[in-house]
Amino acid sequence: MKRRFLLHLFLVLLLSSAAAGNDIFLPSHAPGSGDALFDFLLSVTNPDSLELRMDEPPDGDGRIRHASFVIRGACFGGLRVEKIAAEFFFLELNAPHEWRNGRRHSLRVNGVLRTNAEVAFLDKDINAALGTFPASRGSISIQFTPGSVRVLGLYGTEQGRFRVEMASPLAVEDGSEIVLEKPGIRVNGHDRTDAFRKEIAGLNPLLDLRNFPLPAARWILRADNGVLTLSTPVPPKAAEGMTLRYERGVFSLPAPQPFKFSPEQFQNGDIIFVNGKSWRSKALLFFFKSPADYFHSGMVRWSGGVPYVVHASPESDWVEMEPLAEFLSPFEIERAAVYRLKGKKKDAGRASGEALEFFLEKRSFDGSFDKHDEEALYCTELIWKACEKAGIDLFGEGMSSYFTPVPFYGNVLFPSDLAGSPLLEKVMTLED
Repeated sequence: MKRRFLLHLFLVLLLSSAAAGNDIFLPSHAPGSGDALFDFLLSVTNPDSLELRMDEPPDGDGRIRHASFVIRGACFGGLRVEKIAAEFFFLELNAPHEWRNGRRHSLRVNGVLRTNAEVAFLDKDINAALGTFPASRGSISIQFTPGSVRVLGLYGTEQGRFRVEMASPLAVEDGSEIVLEKPGIRVNGHDRTDAFRKEIAGLNPLLDLRNFPLPAARWILRADNGVLTLSTPVPPKAAEGMTLRYERGVFSLPAPQPFKFSPEQFQNGDIIFVNGKSWRSKALLFFFKSPADYFHSGMVRWSGGVPYVVHASPESDWVEMEPLAEFLSPFEIERAAVYRLKGKKKDAGRASGEALEFFLEKRSFDGSFDKHDEEALYCTELIWKACEKAGIDLFGEGMSSYFTPVPFYGNVLFPSDLAGSPLLEKVMTLED
């Protein structure tokens, strides 16, 4: 019970990521770097509204002297963000021809003299996103109160029903790290804080903003009734100059550009690691503490002349067999890497056949991440066991070092661990 609660708790807490000028409404756009930046922001935020202001469009090298934007109701894979506002002075981006709609990593901030910014979350939006998790694993909700955060979890176990509450003031350390100051945990009304001291210590910092897409020297955090706000000491203001505006329903959003690949590049047994666009994916990636990690994986299996990907997904609660083109949809995936068994094409083919059997057997998704559960599977466990059944020992004597003992998850094989197998080599990268 403790591990499941802390897993859910952790995912929640990590969520804790009038100027002059001519107004331009753009149902369609003429070519130009200003329009390109506007389209890019729309494609990666899917907002209710967006206003972008610039004194001049970006030059050929991606430089802008003064710019600002206000995005309301941005949607990141199901998680709504109430407001994202920023003002930049002497902003240096990469060249506009490198930007790709829907590929957030394709636009890079190379430098900026000063940034003023504000980001606001509503607890009701976070709770709405949390409500998409299967109710069979319990429920969890979050509440922002003046200066603090409160998390409530309700869980049913073989020992009975548990009500778990955590409350803590929030603070910013070193101008960029959001931390829990004095967290307390109660289980069924009884204080159990001491029992979780070690786990709580591992949660801090909840969020490190030094690599946040809106670079700033210092952040201030405010929690109020239902709202969590991150802002710089100086609030953002609107830049003067050209103005581009969007309201949901006025015109269609730019579609993300597809990945460039050919199905013939994939073989039976290839392992695909991906980062997704859903907010669940982002929460899990925060847990790994490294942007290089992948959150999900699957194995390629050709059938009827079409490549599929077999994977165990929490989105469906069952092992799926999905067409490759759908698995790598730019609407769902930000980047991917393809790994292959070194010099073992026949063995890889047998492993893909074992993965296919897991699908045909309708194996369930292992939400407890328990490698000792012989029936249910999670994504990397499916690949490891498919290879094992095909006579492929991905880790040998190094197995224990790859099943990483991490607080809240227990002994879990992460995608980054699987990619570290000495028997695998990277053969392809698909990214923003």
